[in-house]
Amino acid sequence: DGMDCAEPLAWSGQGSSSPAPIKDIERCGGAGVYPTTRKPEGDVQSWSDVGVANLGKLAKWIASLPEEDKNVVAGLQLGNEPALNSPGYDQAVKAYYRAAISEARASLPSPMPLLMSFIPPNDYDVPAFIEDMSNAYSSPLLIDHHWYLNWATYEGNTLAWGDMHARACHEARNSWSAYTQAGVSLVLGEWSLATNHDAPIDLSNQTIRAELARLFD
Repeated sequence: DGMDCAEPLAWSGQGSSSPAPIKDIERCGGAGVYPTTRKPEGDVQSWSDVGVANLGKLAKWIASLPEEDKNVVAGLQLGNEPALNSPGYDQAVKAYYRAAISEARASLPSPMPLLMSFIPPNDYDVPAFIEDMSNAYSSPLLIDHHWYLNWATYEGNTLAWGDMHARACHEARNSWSAYTQAGVSLVLGEWSLATNHDAPIDLSNQTIRAELARLFD
């Protein structure tokens, strides 16, 4: 009910460059607010501060684990899919990630990697930002790249098998080329090969079975 356009307000209030203060978040189109009972306290004055503070607690918990348990933690994700392409929000997102790296590294020294993820279409602005952060904090950083759903058309239209194969193989590779070309390491943290909006298909059909076998091979 409007979360897609209200979510950026948790980064910076009303599109300003400063972090959004802790208070009710307005819904889109003047349809009320998302209420909160949280109050500003001490150094935690904005929603970004809330994220950084909780991340710090998680990092301290990981650092306190026995070695045999700590060794199963491959890295720490700092945030999920903020965008650097929304006017007014770029500086707030970057400021959050800078603070998050510093907070996490206070408890988790290298070489444990820290992971960052973003949503497009801002990909070609991200590698330079990642490089700057890696140099500034002498910290191994990974991009957590997400690739969903092998169709490029709106719901109600379907893709032919050849188009799905092309999307799964070639378009997916192109989507992370901005990182690989810049030498930024990445992992595929979220991946889906669902086809045509999960429309039912006849698995008894040998042609369909052959196409699926190729797609998931």
